[in-house]
Amino acid sequence: TIVTDSDVFDGAKLVVVVREIRDGETQDIPEEKIYTNISAVNPGMWYEQSGVEAPNVEVQRDYWRNWLAKIDVVSEEEIISEADNYEEWLASDEAEDPTENVPDPVPEETEDPPEVPEPEDNSDGQATPTGAQISVTSYSTGKVYTGTPVEIISMIVEAEVGSSFNKEAIKAQAIATITFYKYSSKTSNAPTFPLKTASSTVTKCVEEVINMGLYYNGSIIYSPYTASAAGATNKCSEVWVQDLPYLQSVESKYDYLSSSYNYIYTYNTATLRTTLENYYEITLSDDPNNWIQIVNYTSGGYVGTVSIDGQYTTTGSRLRSNCLHIRSAAFTYTYDASSDTITIETSGYGHGVGLSQWGAHYYASKENWTYDQILKHYYTGVEIGGVTW
Repeated sequence: TIVTDSDVFDGAKLVVVVREIRDGETQDIPEEKIYTNISAVNPGMWYEQSGVEAPNVEVQRDYWRNWLAKIDVVSEEEIISEADNYEEWLASDEAEDPTENVPDPVPEETEDPPEVPEPEDNSDGQATPTGAQISVTSYSTGKVYTGTPVEIISMIVEAEVGSSFNKEAIKAQAIATITFYKYSSKTSNAPTFPLKTASSTVTKCVEEVINMGLYYNGSIIYSPYTASAAGATNKCSEVWVQDLPYLQSVESKYDYLSSSYNYIYTYNTATLRTTLENYYEITLSDDPNNWIQIVNYTSGGYVGTVSIDGQYTTTGSRLRSNCLHIRSAAFTYTYDASSDTITIETSGYGHGVGLSQWGAHYYASKENWTYDQILKHYYTGVEIGGVTW
């Protein structure tokens, strides 16, 4: 263990912990598996100086306690309690509507999706075995829940879109969720998802598609989804590194109708200066107009490359998720000298890759799209095939 002083804030320490290589391990580190922990908890002083809201302490405590305990089977009362904790977590993130603002389950800071697994058998699908059980980890508390595929997938879909969405959009979300689960379970026995007690409407939709998944050239795909897109989705390579042929930029023309589509953040210059300087470890100039300079845009219309005061170059996606923690990388930046404030207005909600949940809802509601039309629109060139449990 190495401890040294850090200039992140007064009194801060940098702690580096290392261990010996174990039997069977290699000293080579696969770069594609290195990512920033988006759930990391910083010292209280960091939140005070950066102006970022601190996470709910009780939720964080429960997360680590239950992560250590690794609870495998829970009662209905615990499931209900889990939903309550999840709502608390949403509230701490200033969510306007749980059905709109649930954070994307895709790690925002990952440079690339997980390594593509071997193809799963793309059969026509069979009835789900009565005794089939799967497990997931709660995004908010760290508890591990085990249940039938219908029970678990329904809880995830309820947390993602809820029963108020168009049924075809709910089915599309269910298949995207099943696919994401199957993809993620190649490397995890209990992948992490948001959870909420499922309604009968969502459960019935899930039951109809529980044996369906998305495939590209016979392989189960990586199927991220986002709350809403800014008029179009992003290519995978424009947010992460890997370019996947089925995650291209496509139109999502109705997303602006969602109530959470636009959001305005107002900063005083001192607060934003502290945030940018602490994160990028630079000293900003005296002209706030130069602090965030948009260089170009992605094919989906999101901010592409960003210059931080001409001293540091990053992407709009990384600035959004790693530093500013704003809703979308589709944003405008304006400085008002008269009030000495900076305004950032975002469009859309989330990373903008893959299925747009609100886009799916409106395509189904306004153009009568079915779930398969929705999925084949947002995931280019895919086929819907059977999955086994």
